[in-house]
Amino acid sequence: MTDIIRTYINNEKLVQAKRKHIAECAAVLFAKQGFDATSLRDISNACSMPLGSIYNYLSTKEDILHFICETASLDWKPIFKDVLEQHQDATATELLRMCIEAWYRYADEVQEQNMFFDREIRNFSSEDRRTLLQSQASIAFFFEDLLQRGIKSGEFKIESPVCVAHNILMAGINWGQRRWFLRPRFTLDQYIKLQSDLIINSIRADRQP
Repeated sequence: MTDIIRTYINNEKLVQAKRKHIAECAAVLFAKQGFDATSLRDISNACSMPLGSIYNYLSTKEDILHFICETASLDWKPIFKDVLEQHQDATATELLRMCIEAWYRYADEVQEQNMFFDREIRNFSSEDRRTLLQSQASIAFFFEDLLQRGIKSGEFKIESPVCVAHNILMAGINWGQRRWFLRPRFTLDQYIKLQSDLIINSIRADRQP
């Protein structure tokens, strides 16, 4: 948790804003240069903050890694909460389509972060690795619940909701990790529509065999 990271600043809003800025700059550097090759001075230059100021908020690279991990494990939750709250009368099919779009757009925003996690996970503590893996599992569980809702309503017929949910999760991550192949061929909007149609058409209860 971020409250175990030392700080001498009493303004909690300022601390969180500064830590977020530092973490965002650091994540870009870690993704480009690697964790070991990036120094705190590199991070301070990227953040346009004096090195002494960096120490006021996150005093080590390990602190920064921990904060990046913790933030990433929570940031995705509001995107689904907003969809569910704003579309309470939607069908399971409509909700699934909207949540797939929300997840892929979010994955597009954090693609550098996901690339960094994939390459540098060995530098995370065992606790932070568990946090990252549990966060991804929670996204898959969310989609599994949506699929189960569609099965109960008679909209979906699925042999393995777990497998479909995992495929939805990974297709979002792959948009960033496989961008060298996907970007020359699809825009994000095209990718979202093609993936959504492919998934929904394959699980519709009224699909033709």
